Formats: sequence, structure tokens, C-alpha cells
Amino acid sequence: MRILLTMMDDGPEQVPDDRNTPEAIARENQLKADLEQAWNCTLHHLPQFYHVDFFAERAGELVAWIEVKQRSCTSTQYPTVFMNVDRKFRHLIAHSETAPAFFVVRWSDGVTKFIDVCDVKPEWLGEGGENDRWGPGEHDTEAVFLIPIQEMRAL
Repeated sequence: MRILLTMMDDGPEQVPDDRNTPEAIARENQLKADLEQAWNCTLHHLPQFYHVDFFAERAGELVAWIEVKQRSCTSTQYPTVFMNVDRKFRHLIAHSETAPAFFVVRWSDGVTKFIDVCDVKPEWLGEGGENDRWGPGEHDTEAVFLIPIQEMRAL
């Protein structure tokens, strides 16, 4: 399937929150540049509240959908990394009908790995989030895929 894209600008101005500090935006821009170089494509940031972070194009054609995550721990601290089922996975899978969809993670040690969401296995389904986030018994947990880091490909 060939889909031609009309170029978009970089979306609306970001709404301030604790995740889009100047430092976080700089890290995301560096990751964007690294992905563009490694995959020989141009990444276009989608609006802040869209379900996916970027679409990638080459010569005006859609070539991929990309969700990126920056982790504050090293790539060896935990054996898995989680991807939210409802907020990320199901949207990436839907987008994969038009182009491959990738979940990309960069850890604090600079390691960057990715996985095609079509390769995520049902047996990786679990629960993740924060217990007692808003006080005793006030949990913020949800269904996640606990993706083994060794199953991801290095950038």
C-alpha cells in the first residue's frame, strides 16, 4: 500500500507539564535525530495529545509510526520495559495497518532499542504502574506489556 503524505508542521506548542522540560525536549530531539540518521528518514512530531509521537517519511511516503520513551534508569537495571496496553499498544497496532509501528526506548546509559509492535507477545501482558501514588491504597496501575529488553533490537 502506497500512502503519500502531505507535510505537517511540528504540531502545536507543547502544554507545560513535568515531562516536557527543556532537558526532556532536548533528549527527545537528540533521539529523533539519531532515529532519522539510523533509519534514513524524516520524523515528524505529531500533536502532543496524539496517540503516537512521530510518523516517519521517506521521499513523501509514510514508512513508520514511532512511539519513543526515555527511561531514567540504565538498560541493565531491569529485565523488562513496559508499554501501556490501552494508551500506546492498541493505537500502535491500529496504525500498523498502514505502516510498521515501532516502540523505541532510550535509557539513561544511552542504549537505544526498539521493537515492532507486531512482535509483542501475549504472554508479556502484565500489570504496571505506581502503588500508593496518591497515598495508601491509591494505586495508579494498568495493563502493560512487560517487554524483555533482550527481545528488542539495538538501534
